[in-house]
Amino acid sequence: VYYDGECGFCHSFVRFLLAEDKNRQFQFSPLESEHFLKNISPEVRYKLPTSLVVLTPEGKVLTKSDGVAHCLESLGGLWRLSGVALRAFPKSIRDFGYDQIGKIRREIFSTPETECPLVHSSLRQRFV
Repeated sequence: VYYDGECGFCHSFVRFLLAEDKNRQFQFSPLESEHFLKNISPEVRYKLPTSLVVLTPEGKVLTKSDGVAHCLESLGGLWRLSGVALRAFPKSIRDFGYDQIGKIRREIFSTPETECPLVHSSLRQRFV
């Protein structure tokens, strides 16, 4: 999961995933990181939003509401149902809602002091 390292909302989502990802399937890195530059080609990076980008194990790049839905579904349990329910809406409506939140995210959530959220030492290896 790549996220905007300068966005408090994105940091909140990363913290949510860390807390709920019981199978430890997600790894995290800021969009501003070397890891992102190394693993996502310039042609693909050029088209991406500066918010949430999910690279699936199959190599598929998901953005906006598709990325959120994928993360929720991957968590399993009730979160999986939430992801499936989200996908029940047309992509255009889901992405419109995502974009509306994106417009105000920096006003609502404070800018973090560092690119990587402060996490317990046991979780640090999940940041690449």
